[in-house]
Amino acid sequence: MKLFKYISIFLLSIAVIVPATDNCYSATAPKSVKATKKAKSTSKKSKSAPEKTTRRSSTVKQERQQTQRDITETQRKIKDNTRRVQQNLDRLNSLNAQIDRQQISINTLTGEVSRLETAISLKTDSISHLTQDITLLKNRLKQTMRDARSRRQRLSPMAMVFSASSFNDAIRRLGLLNRLRQRQTATIDSLDSKINLLDKHRIQLNDLKQQQNTALNKLSVAHDVLVGHQAESEKLDRTLKSEGANLKRLLEEKRRRMRQLDAELDRIIAAEAAAARRSRTQPDKPQTNKPTKPQSSGTAIQGNAQASRTLDGPFASNKGRLLFPVAGSYTITGTFGRGERAGLAIDNSGIDISVASGTKARAVFDGTVTSIFIMSTYHNVVIVRHGAYLTVYAGLSSVNVSKGQSVRTGQTIGTIATDATTGRTELHFEVRHERQKLNPLQWVR
Repeated sequence: MKLFKYISIFLLSIAVIVPATDNCYSATAPKSVKATKKAKSTSKKSKSAPEKTTRRSSTVKQERQQTQRDITETQRKIKDNTRRVQQNLDRLNSLNAQIDRQQISINTLTGEVSRLETAISLKTDSISHLTQDITLLKNRLKQTMRDARSRRQRLSPMAMVFSASSFNDAIRRLGLLNRLRQRQTATIDSLDSKINLLDKHRIQLNDLKQQQNTALNKLSVAHDVLVGHQAESEKLDRTLKSEGANLKRLLEEKRRRMRQLDAELDRIIAAEAAAARRSRTQPDKPQTNKPTKPQSSGTAIQGNAQASRTLDGPFASNKGRLLFPVAGSYTITGTFGRGERAGLAIDNSGIDISVASGTKARAVFDGTVTSIFIMSTYHNVVIVRHGAYLTVYAGLSSVNVSKGQSVRTGQTIGTIATDATTGRTELHFEVRHERQKLNPLQWVR
């Protein structure tokens, strides 16, 4: 009985223990699998998160660098485009200058050909008249010689004199013979003179015809060159019109610069005039100048200025003879007066002179430096006073004079600045009678 009791207790214990163990296994096993998966997932997330952050930072950096490169490239293109438009504008101005010079040359040659035609016509008429006169003289001389021979056949000159009925008649006959001889000699001399003159006229006529042929050949070449320049100018003009925005921006900038310079010069000149009134030193009465037809500021004129020139008397008496503000070759890319391009009107108070890099500006006449100032658009600006007249030199990178200094004709004022963007070396030059603006091309050469 006790044995049965012990076996029952043992079996009951086993029954109780086994289910508990199974339940425990079945409950914990899935949890551990889920935990493992969760841990692996968490581990993957922790590893992938830094990789995603690194990729985004690199992308932003690359985009920033690309943006900077785009900005730099855009700026370069704008700069190149501005330079190209300015170069085309300068080339157009230069072509217009050559066209103007060719037109002047053609007009001069046309006038020369016309003058030579007139001279040839006059010389031909002179030769014709001389030929007629020579023919008449020859006929007259032949008739005189025939008459003399006829008289000699009838009676010799001495016999004619001695056969006179009286002494007075003999004297009369002798005088007649002398006059006949003188007339014959004069006819011969006149004939010789006219023949010599005819030969000279013929030589001159040949020379005139050679000159005319040379002038006609030059005229033909000049006309061909003019046509070529005009074709290139029209092509450049169309190119510039296609760059409307850039061209307009350049011209707007030029107009703004000129207005700023005008305002500053007017202010300085007005201040000098006020100071002169305060010191009771009145400026000279402004000279009345006939209005001149303004020239287009888009026209360029080329030339080669003399190294020096002797000038006498006051400033005004040397009008048209003043020294040019630069020495050597130059191109005037902006002339005095109002001009229009791309729909913009530009008032130029002076002239713009394009020269080689490093060129010096020089005083056109004796004077005194009354003002030196700096403008961001024109670098250094120097004003020189010549009595009631003033000359203005704008666009200097450096200055060789000082305020109050006396300068002589041809003395260096300063070095003309070269634009870093366009590479242009350009001097802006003005002539004024106090505040009255004058055309510099009527004063300097």
